Amino acid sequence: MSVARTLLMLTLATLMAGTALAADSPPPSTAAVSTSSGEAGGGPGLKLPAGCDLNTPLTLLACARLALALNPALAVADRRVAQANASATQARAALLPNLSLGAGLSASRALRSAGTSTTSTTSTTTRNTTRDLSLQLNQTFYESGLPQQIAAAQASARAALWGFNDSRRTLLLDVAQSYFNALAAMALADVTHQAVEASTLHLDAANARIEAGTAAKSDRYPFEVELQQALVQAISAENQITLSMNALKGVLGLPATAPLKLAEALGQPSPPKKAEGLLAQAMEERPDVAQRREQVEAALQLVRVAQIRRGPVVTASGSDNYGFHTKVDGNAWQVQLGVSLPIFDAGATKAAADSARAALQIAEQNLRQTQLAVSAEVENSFATALQANKQIDVTQAALTAAQVNSQAARERYRAGLGTVIDVTDAELKLQQAQTDQVHALYSYNIALAALRASVGEAAVEGVEP
Repeated sequence: MSVARTLLMLTLATLMAGTALAADSPPPSTAAVSTSSGEAGGGPGLKLPAGCDLNTPLTLLACARLALALNPALAVADRRVAQANASATQARAALLPNLSLGAGLSASRALRSAGTSTTSTTSTTTRNTTRDLSLQLNQTFYESGLPQQIAAAQASARAALWGFNDSRRTLLLDVAQSYFNALAAMALADVTHQAVEASTLHLDAANARIEAGTAAKSDRYPFEVELQQALVQAISAENQITLSMNALKGVLGLPATAPLKLAEALGQPSPPKKAEGLLAQAMEERPDVAQRREQVEAALQLVRVAQIRRGPVVTASGSDNYGFHTKVDGNAWQVQLGVSLPIFDAGATKAAADSARAALQIAEQNLRQTQLAVSAEVENSFATALQANKQIDVTQAALTAAQVNSQAARERYRAGLGTVIDVTDAELKLQQAQTDQVHALYSYNIALAALRASVGEAAVEGVEP
């Protein structure tokens, strides 16, 4: 009968453990993009997302997916989630059945002698062999503070998952900023190339007038200086493209030697929606705010654990053992119920409670600080986006006027009605207007991406937040 009871308990315990672990198993991998083994021009051993080819120009959306697959910072955040889930599983295991199998074998040989000083001595050899095989089931039914410890570990696991989501949100914003920075560098390089072409035309016009005898030879000198300065600016702009592209590669998780081309240009997307509801949306959807809330919950549970441990600590456990021990088999069981009360521990339990309360207060203040930062970020991002959108219209009007002024200055100089200073001054104003327009478009795109990220949305459209 005892054997049947033991086997029944073991079967039930196994089923309970399997069901509990299946129900509380950690979530699947947090990786957002699956990768393929194809290199696609990315370098030896580099795994790219399916359908991604670095030999073709990439859109912002393609770059975002590439970063989600390759950026090492996101992989670190993913492992933190796995680590927190493992800790939560380890905490839950304390209240689940524990089944263990033990086996042992020992052999010994003893030599004994018998006799007296007047009689002969005889020796005998004794051999002893023992065999042990046991199956033991241990179960903790209750322990004061243990449920709260489990709840704290689970809250920490949820906080880690929110932390991963916040790392993902931040990474997408970094991708957008780096992508637009590279596009701006290319646009500014185009401005310098146009300046080189314009300076060359100015010098040709001056040489034509000099040869025709309608202008002094000194007219060419300002244009030669203008051309050389434009060439210097063009070289610097090309270097800035290289630097910005390498920075983008770093965000994407690509080596600096990997090929990379961009498929888009700076544009003017639709302006942001009204400010109403943005702050509430941010408080509801921002993962860093949710992470702080879970950290407060974990700290609160640990405070409860510390308070419980200051009073009577109750434990209830049981075990059942069935085994074979050198030709003897049978089972043994026990149920334990214990109560302990700390009378004097030199203030250790009180200090533990004080420390837990301080940790809770820190978590609460961190939450408040994050909420304040989010509030300011939303307001600033919205204001910056509106301002940048208005600047685009202003810079476009200034650019149109500068283009007309530059063309008129050239025509007046060719006709002998204008001076060299008129041409070079008009060209400088045109370059400044072109540069201002690039900066306005860049600032607007950056502001829109920052606004989306500030309210908890993905900074890159088309990517799940």
